[in-house]
Amino acid sequence: MTSTARDRRSPLFGSGTSATDPRIDPESLERDNDRDVDSLAEKTSFLRQVTNNINSEVSSQNRTLDNLGSSMGGVQIGLGAAATRFKRVFDDPKKKRNFFLVVGITAALFFLYLLVQHARKQ
Repeated sequence: MTSTARDRRSPLFGSGTSATDPRIDPESLERDNDRDVDSLAEKTSFLRQVTNNINSEVSSQNRTLDNLGSSMGGVQIGLGAAATRFKRVFDDPKKKRNFFLVVGITAALFFLYLLVQHARKQ
């Protein structure tokens, strides 16, 4: 096996030297292991923080969606009641005529308001 192949395999399988090799300092290996364990603990702690933040954000959004759903239910009931009232108005010809009269007067007043605003700008 060539020296470069051994160098590439070394991080995966070790250097091929035994633990009793006098060139390896056991205390140095222990310090390296402790440093790596501390680094792993920091990364794990950071990951735990991130997952807790994600969990709290998801819970908050679920509460918001639940509240939105209940308020939309109230709006739906209100719209249903308004639709029922409009249906009753359009079923009676006299009420239907009054409705169109009110809409026509409102449109005329709005058009008059726009004309006055346009005249003021000039």
